[in-house]
Amino acid sequence: MSVQHLETELDELWAVYKSRGNPAVRDRLVLQYAPLVKYVAGRVRSGLPASVDGADLVSDGVIGLPGWAGPRRTARSPTS
Repeated sequence: MSVQHLETELDELWAVYKSRGNPAVRDRLVLQYAPLVKYVAGRVRSGLPASVDGADLVSDGVIGLPGWAGPRRTARSPTS
């Protein structure tokens, strides 16, 4: 699979997710970005004390991905 094909597929997934908020599409986006979470967690881990578990950072990042990808944001009413 070429890089161009992957970029096109990601663009299409984002377009579908933004227009419909489909949970299955959100899950595919989360899976697509999970390796990036592992990479970033490893980079962050290198600057932290030894007591911080790298697997915990990865878990926290993966748990946070759905919040990043959804739910779709809607206009909020002003709070009083």
